[in-house]
Amino acid sequence: MHARTLTREQYMEARWISEPLCLYDNCLETDGALAVVLASADRAKDLRQKPVYVHAGAQGIPQQHQMMSNFHNDDPLLGPSWAAAPKLWEHADVGPNDVSCAQLYDAFTPLAAVAAVTERLRLATGIAQLGARTPAMLAMTAQGVQAVSDSRLILGIGTSGPQVMEGWHGVRFDRPVQRTRETIELVRMIAAGERLAYDGTVYQLPLPDSAGRAIRSRADVAPIPIYVASLGPANLALTGELADGWIGNSFFTDSPDAFFGPIANGAARNGRSLDDLDEAFSIDLHSAGFGG
Repeated sequence: MHARTLTREQYMEARWISEPLCLYDNCLETDGALAVVLASADRAKDLRQKPVYVHAGAQGIPQQHQMMSNFHNDDPLLGPSWAAAPKLWEHADVGPNDVSCAQLYDAFTPLAAVAAVTERLRLATGIAQLGARTPAMLAMTAQGVQAVSDSRLILGIGTSGPQVMEGWHGVRFDRPVQRTRETIELVRMIAAGERLAYDGTVYQLPLPDSAGRAIRSRADVAPIPIYVASLGPANLALTGELADGWIGNSFFTDSPDAFFGPIANGAARNGRSLDDLDEAFSIDLHSAGFGG
């Protein structure tokens, strides 16, 4: 439905996905990418593949769910996740230190807050939008979270799209694949303690014909794992070539080669394979009642 008008009649007549969600209640980019088969724990033990155990489920919906609700709340942390999280802990009988990884949407400040009260929880941005910060600011922010979390941060990045970058951030959406490549290279240079002298297509540092000087970060040298949320073939290939992991928000199980093929090709260009990358997928679980 991108760039098309949706009428009330079309919305009301749309087919159901899982009550109470109809077709147009689902996110065009991320929802409906995976089907999850739920079985009892005893049954799951007999399956060929190692099962994932679901300890609990909870759901929260903000009042302004059609908007970027975190930007409309007085307190951006008091959203649906804030209401649902205590129920999850209660029903699953686990705590923050029982979780291996938390992925938050472009949320360095909440990640730093979570890092202060946990010890082994891995922390990931999902995602930090390229262009919203300069590569240097992105690296500095990531270094800050690495410092307070004892190097538990995973830097998840992505190009987003013109609707958000040009409509929300006021940044032109151009050369997304090249911007991703140069951002990865610059962040790694900064994290390695190198002086920032870089002659790229998107970024030239210091700026030519300026008073700028090649500067080096004073933060402790520490690697920052970088995962890329990529979708198009060129960006998928770049992910395979340079990234530490892939965020497959739009992965479809019925066409895995469309994703893993370009990633594998890109990895091969750099003497790597798919085994050298982590894969991270977001899965939404919705329950539906069936009669009979």
